[in-house]
Amino acid sequence: MNFVGEMYESEDELADFFDDNSGILEDHFEIESDTESEEEEEGDVLENEFYISKSKEKWYKKPQIIVGRRNRSNILDKSFSLTEISQRIANIEDSFDIFINQEMLMKVCDYTNKFAQTKNTNWNQLDIKELKKTIGILILLGVYQSKNESVNNLWDITHGRKVIRNAMKLNRFQNILRNLRFDDKAERGYGTLAPFEEMFELFRRNMSKGIIPSENLTIDEQLVTFFGRCSFKTFMPNKPGKYGIKIWTLCDVKTSYCLNQIIYLGKKTENSTPEKNLSMNVVLDLITSYNSDLKGRNITTDSYFTSLELSKELLKKDITIVGTIDKKRVEVPPQFKSYKNKEIGEKNW
Repeated sequence: MNFVGEMYESEDELADFFDDNSGILEDHFEIESDTESEEEEEGDVLENEFYISKSKEKWYKKPQIIVGRRNRSNILDKSFSLTEISQRIANIEDSFDIFINQEMLMKVCDYTNKFAQTKNTNWNQLDIKELKKTIGILILLGVYQSKNESVNNLWDITHGRKVIRNAMKLNRFQNILRNLRFDDKAERGYGTLAPFEEMFELFRRNMSKGIIPSENLTIDEQLVTFFGRCSFKTFMPNKPGKYGIKIWTLCDVKTSYCLNQIIYLGKKTENSTPEKNLSMNVVLDLITSYNSDLKGRNITTDSYFTSLELSKELLKKDITIVGTIDKKRVEVPPQFKSYKNKEIGEKNW
């Protein structure tokens, strides 16, 4: 207005200017009003078609009908079947050998013999056959629920177990347990799980050799009850055992077959901050460390794992996800959080 006012000496001339150019000015203001109305209409469309979350994520109010080719994440290349190794199983020992194979047993024998010879020069070499007997006795102790029973009673002629007594002498069994080792301490790495890490990695690799999983998988946690000394022992009050080793597990829904596992080792230090996106990292680690392709499959999780960020990461790998979601997550719209005045079975779409 100052620039226009400087061009005209009197108010009459300025008024004549506005009269002569009224059409141009009206068109200018009409354009501005049209822009504002378009923005308002766009906002109305978003509000009518989507639920908007705090993180600005858009959720369709109505189911979307997808027309065209089937999504790559919904195409299963290999359906459920037994692997060649599983098809050759003829007895219980063959099943055992899939998970704890000759390579693992030989390594345990070598590590145990090397350690025992440093303490006892008269040590009798442990072989695979004798190691299998030791493992068999430990399994039988669980079958007979003898964890609180005296070891001497188990080998007792009158009250003991004949099958255990015939398998191995008590003194030999105790000596093997005293010297049993799962790694070479001189070559041991760093970490809480270092003494057993090599064996556990071999065991995880062997689990993937059993089957080709079905289209539906699930991930959850389990607590292996344990009351002994362990730096990563976990307390979970909602579990029957309360105390033990927490393990995250990837399983096949059709057969309940365990495909992969990760042991929770706890915080690095007492004062360390919790790991960010721990739940998402667990799911991705279970999938990426699995030795076979899981494309085209669906994973079911609970509210601890399920998130929009995780679903996007899985979709990049052609994997879908189904699960409950915590209403506290920022990607959940406020309309999903309120359940008051709603009937049972009522849904938003």
